[in-house]
Amino acid sequence: MALSHLSSVGAALRRVGPAGRTLSAIPRRPVALGAPSFRATFFLATMALLALATAGCEGADDRFVLSLEGRGSVEGSAFLDLNRDGSPGTGEAGVAGLRVGLIPTGSQEPAAVLTSDSEGVFSAPDLPPGSYRVTVEGGGVLGDSLEVTQINPDRIQLPVGGSAQVTVGVSFPVRSVAQARAASVGTRLYVEGIALNLRGSLPGDVIHLWDGERAIRAPGIPTFPHAAGDSVRILGRVASVDGRTVLAPSQGFRLVERDTIPEPLLLQAREAHEARGGELDAALVRVEGMSVTEVRTANGTVVATGGDGSGSLQVRIPQAHLTQAGIGALEVGAVLSVTGLLEPRASAPTRWEVRTRSGSDLEVEAQGVIQGFVFFDRNGSGSVSPGDTPLEGAAVRIFRSGDAATPVAEVETGADGIFRSGALDVGSYQVEVRSESLPDSLVVRNISPSPVQVPTGGTAEVTVAVSHPLVTTAEARELPDGRTVFLAGTALNARTALG
Repeated sequence: MALSHLSSVGAALRRVGPAGRTLSAIPRRPVALGAPSFRATFFLATMALLALATAGCEGADDRFVLSLEGRGSVEGSAFLDLNRDGSPGTGEAGVAGLRVGLIPTGSQEPAAVLTSDSEGVFSAPDLPPGSYRVTVEGGGVLGDSLEVTQINPDRIQLPVGGSAQVTVGVSFPVRSVAQARAASVGTRLYVEGIALNLRGSLPGDVIHLWDGERAIRAPGIPTFPHAAGDSVRILGRVASVDGRTVLAPSQGFRLVERDTIPEPLLLQAREAHEARGGELDAALVRVEGMSVTEVRTANGTVVATGGDGSGSLQVRIPQAHLTQAGIGALEVGAVLSVTGLLEPRASAPTRWEVRTRSGSDLEVEAQGVIQGFVFFDRNGSGSVSPGDTPLEGAAVRIFRSGDAATPVAEVETGADGIFRSGALDVGSYQVEVRSESLPDSLVVRNISPSPVQVPTGGTAEVTVAVSHPLVTTAEARELPDGRTVFLAGTALNARTALG
């Protein structure tokens, strides 16, 4: 071996005897050697001779090998792999207290166990060169919630006097919806599945997630790129809201842009109301042919109650969704088919309601309403004029045009003179006021328009003028004393011409 080849910093001559022990002929202190000078050559030659001489003293049968000996270093970092992609990213902080083992090839015991510092950094500055397997010890910072997502690389080759870099990612486990629902409150985990709605389509920035078997709600989720139907992964802490398991607070990551929403489960009203004992909590469902029996509005949301013969169900519909569906107003008697997400009712957590996601979740059979105003027409003009007053208690009947035998609706005016029908099929109708409900000597003088045309999802307006009858002179002579009437004719004198 040429002496100039021994000029590496930290190099040493070693003698390896039959017992395997190493005798250093040159101290490990670094020796800086430049171009082979006489002094350097003499120094190395002398050391070699010393090594040979020493070996000769111990036994003539020993074999001698001159070799290089050096040390290497391993540096690495541990990070919280929030998106589970195996690479450090924005917002993914270092993990302190992670114990990383370096196990030499062929061995079961680690040559070193490194612990990450407060920034997630770990290092071993003085290791023999060779091949190592990189492991992460369980327990400690991993506990019951974290798991290793990536060791890169998981095997390293440490060169003489060189270094190796290692990155370790840890994250929370991915669980099914059923496993998440069975987990202890406070457990942090991921659930993967299909987003059943767009964030912001429901109050509280809730996303409903379906994994193919069951669904779960993730309220309070920050904005992240996704659409309903996308495959997403949601990180959250198991919590209980309204007696039901949710992931909160949550953080979402889109996995695959699919835009394919699963078909809703077709249920009867009673099944949806009970969510099959809670098994269908947060699921996407559809109820068809539900007759609306009650409608109320609060804070821009219409709450409709109805049934399909199996039982009753409450549906919560933002007014904006009705507008999107082209429905001016949802009326009692309307036949509603609705698709939406099941959520527990705040006032009755063992009962569920359907929440719509958009106007496309609503179908109302082609229906509308008739609203009218009945008033006392003081001057008999047939239209509303100053001095006219609303008429309370007038009994109004509504017939489909061409069928005057059976009324489709019967209502009564309030103190404001207003009446309003329930939901009516689109079409033509006649309105009448029962004479027996009017004060003495009053008759209907005008109904405008007549017939009334009910529009789809809209309101048909009608006015009914009630006043004294218009009679001829002959008819007036036959009326009993005290009757108030309108008499039409030609004035034969001025009002002041006679006393």
